[in-house]
Amino acid sequence: EREHGEREHGEREHGEREHGEREHGEREHAEREGHEGEDVIRHLHGAIEEIHGEIRRLQERFNRIERELNERRRQ
Repeated sequence: EREHGEREHGEREHGEREHGEREHGEREHAEREGHEGEDVIRHLHGAIEEIHGEIRRLQERFNRIERELNERRRQ
């Protein structure tokens, strides 16, 4: 009976250890996904800034062309 009790105790400790390791792995996975999400957001933010810059350049180019056309019409 003592062997039975020791075996149950060992199995319980093993199960608790596996449970703790599984929780730790799940927590690390969630943290990794969170960091990956931050990377995606940072990447999208950079892409949006590039698009804004391109829009500004196109707007300036459009304004310059429009001014040149107006000057030619006056001549």
